[in-house]
Amino acid sequence: MFFLLNHKGETGTLAHGEQLYIHAKPPGREALPEIVDGDGLDEPLKRAYASAVNVFNTQEWGATAVLTRRLLEGVTKSLLPSEFQSLPLAKQVAKLPETKDLSEPILKIAEAIRKGGNLGAHFDLEAEPTQEVSQLMLDLAEELIEYFFVLPARIEELREKIEDLNGTK
Repeated sequence: MFFLLNHKGETGTLAHGEQLYIHAKPPGREALPEIVDGDGLDEPLKRAYASAVNVFNTQEWGATAVLTRRLLEGVTKSLLPSEFQSLPLAKQVAKLPETKDLSEPILKIAEAIRKGGNLGAHFDLEAEPTQEVSQLMLDLAEELIEYFFVLPARIEELREKIEDLNGTK
């Protein structure tokens, strides 16, 4: 955002006494557009996610933790059959692997990247990877790397920090 102070209506360079200020983008976390604008989540989950991000940006850490937990509850309820949706959150989380194949998305990502790679590896005048396909493949490969390598370390880091706060380490 730009602000021009003492502007008298002239165009061109700054006149004597005029000052141009640049206001940086406010600090904070931006909601991921693929979540808030995408088709993957229903509207209540999108609102719950946006609320958690908004509260985080106000630096209300306790409220952020509560809204993030609420978001997790919304996610589990949207994935579970109705008979398990009234269970406490810990039991809902425990029911997820019983009712949802958690490995399926990972296998589908790997299969899609493999098939996309075949487009580039084998000569075919009819089928070549496009920019969009290449971008999606790279995005999904990054997500696989995050899932297998980054996420476990972040989970462990969070677990340790919570144990430190609880004095249970």
